Amino acid sequence: MSPFNTPILPIKKADGSYRLVHDLREINKRTVACFPVVANPYTLLSRLGPEKQYYSVIDLKDAFWACPLDEKSRDYFAFEWEDPVTYRRQQLRWTVLPQGFTESPNLFGQALEQILQEYQTGEGVTLIQYVDDLLIAGETEDKVWAESIRLLNFLSAKGLKVSKAKLQFVEEEVKYLGHYLRKGEKKIDPERVKGILSIPPPKSKKQIRQLLGLMGYCRQWIENYSTKVKFLYEKLSQGGLVKWDEKDDKHLKALRHDLVNAPVLSLPDLKRPFYLFLNTDSGTAYGVLTQEWAGKKKPVGYLSKLLDPVSRGWPTCLQALVACALLVEEANKITFIGELRVLSPHNIRGILQQKAEKWITDARLLKYEEILLDSPKLTLEVTALQNLAQFLYGRPSEDGLAHECLSTIEEQTKIRPDLDEEELEEGDRLFVDGSSRVINGKRVSGYAIVGGEGLAVIESGPLSGS
Repeated sequence: MSPFNTPILPIKKADGSYRLVHDLREINKRTVACFPVVANPYTLLSRLGPEKQYYSVIDLKDAFWACPLDEKSRDYFAFEWEDPVTYRRQQLRWTVLPQGFTESPNLFGQALEQILQEYQTGEGVTLIQYVDDLLIAGETEDKVWAESIRLLNFLSAKGLKVSKAKLQFVEEEVKYLGHYLRKGEKKIDPERVKGILSIPPPKSKKQIRQLLGLMGYCRQWIENYSTKVKFLYEKLSQGGLVKWDEKDDKHLKALRHDLVNAPVLSLPDLKRPFYLFLNTDSGTAYGVLTQEWAGKKKPVGYLSKLLDPVSRGWPTCLQALVACALLVEEANKITFIGELRVLSPHNIRGILQQKAEKWITDARLLKYEEILLDSPKLTLEVTALQNLAQFLYGRPSEDGLAHECLSTIEEQTKIRPDLDEEELEEGDRLFVDGSSRVINGKRVSGYAIVGGEGLAVIESGPLSGS
């Protein structure tokens, strides 16, 4: 008998059958989680390439039960079972990895990955694993058919079972990880979109986080996603209860509209160059990663990131430098640091080499130089294009849209146009200084103006936080 006991619950599935669910929340609370060594679904499909036209999806059945549980750990996973015929009660223990345990997906995923290291795919075929979901992609129907049969036999020999009901065998369009894949393109699963649309406006911060989690999975399909969800993040930072008004309804409606009308994205071809157009607006970096096919730019993914509070206070052109570094890092997750041409209406290289050191700390400067200047396959270009629509669908008129970043920074950072760097020959000589420190947990600031003989204090006082 085990000194531990946790409840079990029957949960009805969509097909009418029941799933045995073990309530392991208390066990999960007390478990020190391992670092999840799981593939990133955000970049996983980058390995496929548009030349793969046929797919098979294999879903392992009761996958966790293929992993035996150590004898020392079995007592923790005990539960009470009542025989439906004799009504006799007894305590049972799991001898395999139980479903509902927080570490089961991670542990099984690592075990399956070790098993698959023994398996070598044929030429022109790619195998992708995400926990217990396997995808085979190939250039021809015959290759995918033969590879699928070979993999199924291999899994059977290792004692693993496959769900026949969920098997997608050699098809031109398959559903995998919430995406529909077809002829080198991917789109959001309509069922996922339908589920998000059915969620009512959030009334608590927990519901806001849930909505952000669901929407975040679709961010690659939504242009300037970070700006459009900023109103939700602002509510998380507010104290007290969530206040929802008509303006928030309007923002949420626009977000849902973008989700319903999400475009089809191309799967990246790592053998071809990538093009990243980017800009910044209202403290947000936004852009689109594309590749050229038949003379047209096809979106691979829409990228966006919120700038940090420090850089949001910088001149616009310096914000563009930060935006470029952020989005290049995001793009590298998809391109695997392949050939990348970055286009922006700002002279990123000139800003970094001539103006950045006056505003940016040495640590930041080294980081940005490493990302933008030390990458041999990265090219920085200045363009007159101002937004994503111009980049994707046409060129701007020749109205001198491009601007001179260095002079713009000088103009934006000049406190007063009538002040010069050279000292005046006539007039009083005054000196101004200020200081700031934290007293009893509150920051206080002050200033002083001194001048004349002995540098006497002419004026001094506190400064407001604004």
